[in-house]
Amino acid sequence: MKVELEDLGQCTRHLKIEIPSEVFIKEVDIAYSKLKKKVKIHGFRQGKIPRNILEKYYSKDVENDALQKIIPETYEKAIKDYKLRVVGEPKLDNIKVEKEKTLCYTATVEVLPDIELKEYDGLEFTRRNVNISDEDVENELKRLQEAHAEFDNVPDRSVKDSDYVIIDFEGFVGGISLKGGKGVNQPLVIGSGTFVKEFEEGLIGMNKEEEKDIRVSFAGDFHNKEIAGKDVVFKVRIKEIKEKRLLKLDDAFAKEIGRCETIKELGEKVRENLEKNERLNADARLKGEITDRLVELNPFEPTKGLVENQMDFMAENAKRRMMYQKSDEDKSDIDIKNLREGFRESSTKIVAGELLLEEISKKEGVEVTDEDIDKEVKRIAVLRNEAVNVLKVNMEKDGTLERLRSQIKREKILNTLINKFKINEVFVDRSEIIQDTN
Repeated sequence: MKVELEDLGQCTRHLKIEIPSEVFIKEVDIAYSKLKKKVKIHGFRQGKIPRNILEKYYSKDVENDALQKIIPETYEKAIKDYKLRVVGEPKLDNIKVEKEKTLCYTATVEVLPDIELKEYDGLEFTRRNVNISDEDVENELKRLQEAHAEFDNVPDRSVKDSDYVIIDFEGFVGGISLKGGKGVNQPLVIGSGTFVKEFEEGLIGMNKEEEKDIRVSFAGDFHNKEIAGKDVVFKVRIKEIKEKRLLKLDDAFAKEIGRCETIKELGEKVRENLEKNERLNADARLKGEITDRLVELNPFEPTKGLVENQMDFMAENAKRRMMYQKSDEDKSDIDIKNLREGFRESSTKIVAGELLLEEISKKEGVEVTDEDIDKEVKRIAVLRNEAVNVLKVNMEKDGTLERLRSQIKREKILNTLINKFKINEVFVDRSEIIQDTN
């Protein structure tokens, strides 16, 4: 076998592969021998059909079968001989069999970059922990109070801000019903921003069973092009009006909501949970800063295919979130192409970080054991209230187990690095963290 390797740059390699004629001829002969034993052709006994007759009917199929066997085997040998760390599937071109039965083809592949790690021992970082204030605890208690608010029917008054209403509505543009602009028994909290501001404000002052036309003028740059720059008339009927009632933050609330004896005990529990979450957030920030510093110290061009895959992943996740948040008439307006392109820079950075951490894992001897996997699967099973064995089987089927393995390995690498680095501990106000993220 003859192989010519060409470096096309940016982690792309071009292989020109030539297979001796005897290899192809041998595979074809084997294929015809197998075929002869199982095919039936009128006028010939099975197993006794002459080769020239088989070639008349099956030559293309036989040659294709030979190619399907030879090409993968020779391609794998070529990348092994050249020690190429290939990513994804090869692009095969120029597949041809010469008259002398010499097989030639080319394979274009993407490979992992060669990374020469700079020395990272002795790096210094700061873990920024957020102080949990009394105000934080009060705000969390108020959030719990809001989350467990109750709504009472108030049929004897009109709608006001913060009310919970049930409505029927239908939108019209120029007298024509708007596609996807209809709702029946639609729940809505006034002021929540679920609908556009003008629509929600238009409901204020309406009474139960009252019907009203609410005109909304949409800006020319509104994301739904069907109604951008147009006036939409919504015919609305109020079916129910409910008033929000907040439960009192007292011992009874603590027992019902927080499984605590007193409101003071609930406050202490809330503080403990907030501090735990902030420790996790501080760790996540630290690990992000470590990865960013390593990328800065070790600049290289990551494999394009991996970047494109990361962009796909991030765009699909963003699309799902947007689909969940948008109303039905807006969902068709999501531009996945522009959405995806917006993730190119962050995807490049993420992939570079992951490749660097993988390289470091080799140097540090970091591996993921079966015990690591089982421990994490068990933890997830407890959170989901699922059987461990069933969850693991399902994770194997849908590919999430492999992703879990990668996540565990990433955490082990970063924890190893944290133990090697000098980590300073400081406590800061939340405003400092918010300012840095803006």
